[in-house]
Amino acid sequence: MIRRNNRLLITGSEGVIGNVLVKRLNNYDIIRLDIHPIKDNNYYQSDLNNLTDLISQSKAYLPINCIIHLAADSKVDASWESVLKNNIITTRNIFEFAKRKEINKIIFASSNHVTGFYEGNPPSLHLQEKYENLISPQMENRPDGYYGVSKIFGEVLGRYYSDYYDLNVISLRIGTVLKDDNPLINSRFRSTWLSHDDLVNLIKCSLKTNVKYGVYYGVSNNTRNYWDISNAKKELIFNPKDNAELFFK
Repeated sequence: MIRRNNRLLITGSEGVIGNVLVKRLNNYDIIRLDIHPIKDNNYYQSDLNNLTDLISQSKAYLPINCIIHLAADSKVDASWESVLKNNIITTRNIFEFAKRKEINKIIFASSNHVTGFYEGNPPSLHLQEKYENLISPQMENRPDGYYGVSKIFGEVLGRYYSDYYDLNVISLRIGTVLKDDNPLINSRFRSTWLSHDDLVNLIKCSLKTNVKYGVYYGVSNNTRNYWDISNAKKELIFNPKDNAELFFK
């Protein structure tokens, strides 16, 4: 049974990750926001660049308890003009919207590309079988494009809104989530794959946690994983089960 105190707003609900969450978060009452013109229950077409319109439209679905902010131009090589509009301005608007409407929690879809340059240019780290040092959330950011830069902005903005406006913010540096959930199409995914099951588990752990602010990598239990998820295991109680290596045998 859906509990009314478990009402979520998912931005970018029609993307790959959004579709998985909408279908799998069965115990939550989900409000969907995206730019596409779709007629469906609890779906609202919205341009997140316009904060005034966002606030006005929200009268139809408030109150909600948490925002899962996925909406963005997710192309790794996205242009500055696109990430400024679709990733930076929209993310600021979502945080400001949460503050004004007293929505006390945001789960922000950050990206592994905030540290993408550690993988080399072009990426080659995944070609190694063993890694001496895992890439951790405590390490200096090294983005591999404007997309990664925009996600760093979101993480830092979340820190600001958490400290100054008392929002609870969880930033997830999400690995590779695939529509068909099959990592075989690219050798890098052997390291970076986040399965649908583990994705849903990560979001559920993030929804339940009392952590005030945190940054975590989201990746499955891959043998060749090179991101440190120890803080996610300890603080979110996230224990991924799937392993991309099984697809490559």
